[in-house]
Amino acid sequence: MQPVLTRRDALTGAAGLVIGAYVAPRAALAKGPMPDAPVLPNAFLRIAPDNIVTVIVKHLEFGQGPITGLTTLVAEELGADWSQMRAEHAPANAKLYNNLSFGPMQGTGGSSAIANSYMQMRRVGAAAREMLIAAAAAEWRAPASEITLEKGVLRHGDKNAPIGAFAEQAATLMDVRRRAGRPGETRDTMIAGIALAQRATLATRNIRHFDDLAVPVVNPWRA
Repeated sequence: MQPVLTRRDALTGAAGLVIGAYVAPRAALAKGPMPDAPVLPNAFLRIAPDNIVTVIVKHLEFGQGPITGLTTLVAEELGADWSQMRAEHAPANAKLYNNLSFGPMQGTGGSSAIANSYMQMRRVGAAAREMLIAAAAAEWRAPASEITLEKGVLRHGDKNAPIGAFAEQAATLMDVRRRAGRPGETRDTMIAGIALAQRATLATRNIRHFDDLAVPVVNPWRA
């Protein structure tokens, strides 16, 4: 069973960009989607001005590779170069970093790391990508759909910059949306991030869900 994430999925940090996610307890998941609730400081990703990307891993390393696996998921969705990726174990805090397979407790075992965190980490990476591209689009006055992010570098025409150069701007943009009560539904953010990576236009009835996401959309069902 995959974790259900609320709309309030993004946090900002004092230095660089911090992305987080709210994780519903397993017992609550069995009852259906959780209602929107203020996200707790459950940060899973930091992007520093020096271009270092740190993934906060809530599963301990016992030789099965959760640190490498989860960090790889974030790097792929974000578009970061592997050389800039780092990982840290999450601090002891069962409320923030609970293992959904075990209930409201923090723990590792039963090959649960990827099953628990696969979609969670993909959404975290996609959210960061979308915010960085939006920040670059604003700075360069360019359409977000024309900006690429590969191997940790944002590019548009003859302009380019490492992601760390836009970490602070992306954090500010994230905070503005959060304060406005519109940080973005995590599933929408992941879809937007993938579309931006593929330089594609989204076809959807729910255009309003992407109003403040830097991705071109079209409603083919509109009369």
